[in-house]
Amino acid sequence: LFYSLQNGTLLFASEIRAIHALRNAPAEINHQRAYEYLVREYYDANEETFFAGITHLLPGQVLRFNLGTRQVEKPVSWNHFDISENSTASFEQAAEELRDIFLRSVQLHLRSEVPLAAMLSGGMDSSSIVCAMRTIEPDMDLRTFSFIVPDSGNSEEPWVDAINHHVNAISHKVTLSSDGLMADLDHLILSQGEPFGSTSLYAQYGVCRRIQATGVKVILDGQGADGLLAGNAGYPVPRMHSLLERGKFIEAARFLSNWCSWPNRNRMTELKRAVDEMTTGRLNSLIRRMAGHSIYPPWVHIQKLNELGVTVPHNRITTTDDAYGRRLPAYLRHVVTRRGLPLLLRHVDRNSMAFSIEARTPFLSTELARFVMSLPESYLVSDKGETKSVLRSAMRGIVPDAILDRRDKVAFEAPEYEWLKPHVKTINSWLTQDLNLSWIDNNRVAREFDLFMSGHRALPPQQVWRWICFSRWQHLHGL
Repeated sequence: LFYSLQNGTLLFASEIRAIHALRNAPAEINHQRAYEYLVREYYDANEETFFAGITHLLPGQVLRFNLGTRQVEKPVSWNHFDISENSTASFEQAAEELRDIFLRSVQLHLRSEVPLAAMLSGGMDSSSIVCAMRTIEPDMDLRTFSFIVPDSGNSEEPWVDAINHHVNAISHKVTLSSDGLMADLDHLILSQGEPFGSTSLYAQYGVCRRIQATGVKVILDGQGADGLLAGNAGYPVPRMHSLLERGKFIEAARFLSNWCSWPNRNRMTELKRAVDEMTTGRLNSLIRRMAGHSIYPPWVHIQKLNELGVTVPHNRITTTDDAYGRRLPAYLRHVVTRRGLPLLLRHVDRNSMAFSIEARTPFLSTELARFVMSLPESYLVSDKGETKSVLRSAMRGIVPDAILDRRDKVAFEAPEYEWLKPHVKTINSWLTQDLNLSWIDNNRVAREFDLFMSGHRALPPQQVWRWICFSRWQHLHGL
């Protein structure tokens, strides 16, 4: 829900474009939000939008408009996310209860009078949903939709095929091209409403378009499991932080060693993150600079930012009274309610609704969330470094062991470089003409982009994409 106060009149809508249609004022950029997005990769995490004067009501909040004063009162949170460890269940009992809760949630999300299907990536979360659907409805015509990167050394297609074979599903595989991205880019950006983090959204967009073409109206999606159940790399820093606060120094060292034994994990990287997490003030700023985390990259004009009143937020999770010894669930609560899940839900909601599809997320039931947040931290990330440990145990017998025991799963990344390479000249013209911010050196950005595409500059692909996305977003909104 977006809202704006103009001359004592409250304007509100679910689309920012509707607010623009109601306002009698030209759209203006929120430079604070633009800086945080372009430099810090930080968005959809607080009430500010990319437009000055338009605010986003955060999840779990209620807004009051005082008819007497014609003013908006400060939003109040009505949803308290308790993270106290109040479960006395053994690990086996917790896994059994989680299985029951999850199956009930999937069953509720299967209620539909129109064709229904599931997104399938090949990972544990989407596989759990697909296999649960087959367990609950043995005779249903089960359809799955998957994005496939052809000729990729990191393809999930074999795992997608394994699950489809296991549940006897009708499989729909989607591939996309560089030319397709360029043709669809403006519609994708307009559908999202505001800039976003990577071209992985185009993969989701393409899948939703295929879903619409088949006549399916409802899709089940695995969003939320990583945030609630400590997926991805397992958030080792808050896990160690809790152990250290409880005086379990040997256990913390042993946990880090076990965690590092898994593929694609680095001890030094996590130690740096730990120092960053556990320090504050000047010491923390010094450590971040030593680690190469620049808050003012060379393509930014610092003086112009200062003139606009742009501040440099740290963007760290703030300590709360209930976090002592419960750093992992405190971190996950922040991921679910503020930084992480909200932007993922925005992505899937707007991509699906762009094609008149309802996306449902069975992992995000309040019963499931409250249950997992009450569990000991070791049930989520085991002492051996296994992520989503209780979920893996809960799904034994439903999901194939090969999926549950995977150690090579990494976060999905779209082939951004391959998609962008054929269109270097066009993109370069966007960056020099449409990236219309006084505090950005457009020529320097264009040079950095050319160096990246020619293989002479090691930039994160997401940084390059943020330049592209923001420039097109500005152009489409006449900013």
